[in-house]
This record gives sequence, structure tokens and C-alpha cells, in this order.
Amino acid sequence: DAGQIQQVVMNLITNAAEAVGGEPGVITLSTGVQKCDHCYLSRSRLDQTKRGRRWIRVTVEDHGTGIPPEVRERMFDPFFTTKPRDQGTGLGLAISHGIVKEHQGVMVVETEPGRFTRMHVDLPVDKGEEV
Repeated sequence: DAGQIQQVVMNLITNAAEAVGGEPGVITLSTGVQKCDHCYLSRSRLDQTKRGRRWIRVTVEDHGTGIPPEVRERMFDPFFTTKPRDQGTGLGLAISHGIVKEHQGVMVVETEPGRFTRMHVDLPVDKGEEV
């Protein structure tokens, strides 16, 4: 569903803009297609159903505040937010994560507090046929 994927990308870009804050900064959006033989789709072991498939990777990167470990553990939980109650619901990443999962994809987070965050969204191009 293109509308749902657009919602995910817009949410990641909005979060990146908030991480950069009022400071001048760069937010990078990149896309690519990769065959998953030796690539990683998550920090865990590569699922055998993903091996040999082609994946679209959308990455949103910012050089903002980064995500501390205690936030990273809960960042996809519904209603979890680091913002004041009147500024956020804590649903953006939870909904985005659910949409990506619904599309048989995964979200991978790379971050270093105080330096950067990269949010990778990996979505299958095909239905599991070998390429």
C-alpha cells in the first residue's frame, strides 16, 4: 500500500527533523534495491525466508541527538514518547513499525547518541521467489 509506505517515510523524516531541532542540519533520504545473501536485515540472525530475495531499502538519516539505549528499547512501543504530553502521542514509530511488519518488512535502527540516527526500512520486492 503506497499510502501506508508514504506515511512511514513521512514519519521518519518528521522524527529526523525534530532530532536535528532548530539547528541547521542535514537529513538524508536514500533508497536502493539489494539482494539479501549476506546483508543484514536486523541485528539478529538472517531469517532463511529472506535469503536470496530482493529488498528495497529506504533509509532516513539525521545528524541530530541520536537515541539513548533506554529509549531505543521502547521506541516502537505504542504510546511511548520522550516528548511532553501536549506535543506527541507516541504512536508514530509504533504505527510505522506495524505497517512495515504488515508488508513483511523490517525496521533497523543504527544510532549513536549525540551523533546520528539511521532508520532503515527494508521491504521485500517479491513474494519470496529466488532471484
